[in-house]
Amino acid sequence: MGPEYYGETLTIPSKSMEVLINRIIVDRTDSINRKLLAGGFENDDEFVKYITGFLEMFALGIMGVRESDLALVYSKPVGPGPSREMEDKLDKK
Repeated sequence: MGPEYYGETLTIPSKSMEVLINRIIVDRTDSINRKLLAGGFENDDEFVKYITGFLEMFALGIMGVRESDLALVYSKPVGPGPSREMEDKLDKK
């Protein structure tokens, strides 16, 4: 990871972001359903916070999408984390 990776994350088109969010929901369907049935999401904001956590992992390079089958994959990020300024920009994205 590094400034170039984080900069690329900021320029992801809206359509690609929609695809990423869809992949997260599809991948985590069982977990989401369990939380819904257990009353784990008290309101829409809690669901958004749940999905946002995955988007943060993507932005930090902890989570990615394997191109061959669009599965979510997780790994330890390599390289420096984002600067405070870049973190703020990623949060706004």
